Amino acid sequence: MLAVVTMRRTGPHRPGDSPVDAAGFLARLPRGWATDLRQVPGYLALRVRTEQEIGLELIREVVVAALGDPEQGHWRLIGCQALGGGASVPRPAVPVGAAGWRSHLVAEWN
Repeated sequence: MLAVVTMRRTGPHRPGDSPVDAAGFLARLPRGWATDLRQVPGYLALRVRTEQEIGLELIREVVVAALGDPEQGHWRLIGCQALGGGASVPRPAVPVGAAGWRSHLVAEWN
């Protein structure tokens, strides 16, 4: 399964936090997942390749559980989409700037 997961910072941005946040978040994901991380201030996009076809809902559940850690609590999942033309998991509205950024990454990774 190949998917892109997008997260948005909900708390104030502090310079230098994103690399630390990303490392902490990646450490909470299953070891069998191959990942490719992209960052811009206030957003993280993660391309995930799982060993098995586990489905978007399970990927979303794992990410939400990782974001439930108090150290990661200032990030919110805003998207979970299959790459290669698959369906996406319903998600809340995204700010205009984020939508364009996510669309660009999905097109680049497909």
